[in-house]
Formats: sequence, C-alpha cells, structure tokens
Amino acid sequence: MAGGGTQQSLRKYLGALKDTTTVSLAKVNSDYKELDIAIVKATNHSERPSREKYIRGN
Repeated sequence: MAGGGTQQSLRKYLGALKDTTTVSLAKVNSDYKELDIAIVKATNHSERPSREKYIRGN
C-alpha cells in the first residue's frame, strides 16, 4: 500500500495535537483538571484493543 506510512505519521501527529489541545482546555475549563489530564496521558490513539494484563490490572 503506497502512502501507508505517511497516513500513519499524519494520524500520529493529529493525535498528539488533539491531546495537547485537550490538556490545555482541561487546565482552563475543567473542574477535574488533574483527572482529565491523567486520562489523556494514560490513553493512546491505537485502534487495537488493550492487552488483557492492562485491563485486569495485573
């Protein structure tokens, strides 16, 4: 597939931009700033399901 790497790089860049924007908005507008920021930092933009060990907390 031609251009697959470029699309993946663009998706990664846009995800990082969205995270930065979300953190900035949480710092200004949220009553739960620390929680909102922690959630953004703990999640990623992968389309794969999380590994079982992370879901179970082991």
